[in-house]
Amino acid sequence: MSWWILLNVQTAVFFAALAVFVYLRRPPLPLWPSLFYALVCMMLWSVGELGTVYAPTVAWKQAALVVLYSGSIFLSPACWITAFRFAEAHDKPFRWARPALIRASLWIAIVLWLAAG
Repeated sequence: MSWWILLNVQTAVFFAALAVFVYLRRPPLPLWPSLFYALVCMMLWSVGELGTVYAPTVAWKQAALVVLYSGSIFLSPACWITAFRFAEAHDKPFRWARPALIRASLWIAIVLWLAAG
């Protein structure tokens, strides 16, 4: 067992702990759902990476790849929306940001996720 497995486990545990912390102590409303979902996507990516590297069988590796790609595909829209919500929480919203533009990356990610499956 290499020390890389410890880093993978530590990363997944930290993202899970941060997601639980954000869930229990909710930030202001503009940040609440998007920050939580971004942390969940980061945790999924870490767990998927851990599973793909250390999977005992091919079936486990395929399941871990689904988790990894789900986390990585939805991470960028979650961070995109969190950035807009963060600016909104600090009373500096982007003037060019419209709700359709903000959610466009989420719809693209959903289409990519469905197309990959």
